[in-house]
Amino acid sequence: TSADTKTEDLAFTGAMSHALVSSMNSNPHQTYVQLLQDIRRRLAPKYTQVPQLSTGRLMDMNTIFIM
Repeated sequence: TSADTKTEDLAFTGAMSHALVSSMNSNPHQTYVQLLQDIRRRLAPKYTQVPQLSTGRLMDMNTIFIM
């Protein structure tokens, strides 16, 4: 499922996108695992969607997420 949310400035955006940006703003130096856990924590109280990560190649998910 996907869901929309209202940001602090009352703009509408995707809940997952908002959680991603909020998480990166709060902690810009986190691993993929930490990022996924934080996004799930942010969404859990209000939304049923459960974010997942996938890759097209083998990688260490304990490395720092770089955007």
